[in-house]
Formats: sequence, C-alpha cells, structure tokens
Amino acid sequence: RRRLARSLAVALALAVMVSAALPYLALRYCDLAASSKSLDRVGARAEIAASLDPTSAVPFSVQAGAYWLAAQQAPPGSPERLAQYLSEASAWVKATEREPGRWLYFFKAAEAFLAARDAALTIDPSAAEQSAASARVYLAEASRLNPLSDQVKSLEKAF
Repeated sequence: RRRLARSLAVALALAVMVSAALPYLALRYCDLAASSKSLDRVGARAEIAASLDPTSAVPFSVQAGAYWLAAQQAPPGSPERLAQYLSEASAWVKATEREPGRWLYFFKAAEAFLAARDAALTIDPSAAEQSAASARVYLAEASRLNPLSDQVKSLEKAF
C-alpha cells in the first residue's frame, strides 16, 4: 500500500512539473519564433509553441505579426501581398478559437481581412469579396464583445 501511494505521489509530482514546464517552453518557442528571420521558421516555431500550450493564443499573434510584416514588404498589388494578409487573418482566426472572449483578436482578424480585401481588389475580385465578408463577421463579433471600442467603430467605417 505504501509503495502504491509513493508511486502515485511521484506520478502526480511529475505531472505537475510537466504541466508547469510546457507553458514556459511554449513562451520560449514564441520568443524564438518572434526573433526568426525566416517566415517558415516563425511558422514552425509558433506551431510548436501552440502544441505545447493548447490554451494560449500568443503563438498565433506572433505568426500574425510576421505575416503582416511580410505583407508590408511585398509589392503592392502582388499575389504575395494578398497571400500574406490572408495568412495573417488565418493566424488571428486561430487566436479567436483559443480565446473566444478576447475582442482584440476578432478586431485584428477583421483588420487583416480588410487588408486582404484591399490587396485583392485589382488581382482577384472574388477573393476581395470573400475577405470583405469575413471581415464583417469578425468585426461584428469584436463589436459584440466590446461595443464601446473606438477602434471597432473606426474600422466599421472602412466598409
């Protein structure tokens, strides 16, 4: 009986240590992702961080920031710019799935979809329409979660 109790205590202690270590490791991978020079590395490290801490939206905000920067650096009117804005929007959508009560993630998704809409206007009108429709959905949720936000009201005027 004592042996069983000791084994259970050791197993419980290990479980507590692992559960405390995983969020820390996830944050370290987020830091590594944020400092990566390659967009592929950012994505890979952020995905590892997301798998280590399945409750955190931070890995997706890191990814979204990297995609936003890549979109800004892409030539205006290029398919690459559109693709990067859509990737940014996708990362924000994943963040909303992790933390559905955070209005800011919905706002950022709407903002990214609007940027994708603008990038698609001359190269892919159907993508522009889809992006605008997605932006409306995410902006409506941001407004529901934070009806007094000046940022949301300002973005609503973009339609």
